[in-house]
Amino acid sequence: MGGSQVAPDLLAKQTIRPQSIGAGTLNGLAVDAAGYDEAMVVLDTGTFTTGTLDAKVQESADGSTGWTDIAGAAFAQVTSASDDSIYVGTIRMEGARLRYLRAVAVVATAACLAAV
Repeated sequence: MGGSQVAPDLLAKQTIRPQSIGAGTLNGLAVDAAGYDEAMVVLDTGTFTTGTLDAKVQESADGSTGWTDIAGAAFAQVTSASDDSIYVGTIRMEGARLRYLRAVAVVATAACLAAV
């Protein structure tokens, strides 16, 4: 097993690589979703001490400017009481959805371990 092409119609991409995210906002890398009907977004968190993590998904037409939040594409806030878990959501890509997606992580108080 290897690579990000899981099946002919399924592609896995990281927008935020596994890391300790310090307090503040981290914008993930753009993911080109052209040609796909649905995006599955996986938030993988490690152990938190005192920090909180708010994660959401944004879209853009060109992958570099004009990023806007996708309504309903935000995870519930992760705290030390709900950390060390995997959260999953889906986004339908057809219709008015823009071509590029990215995750945005907002961390308060202390660094948090996460990937999207």
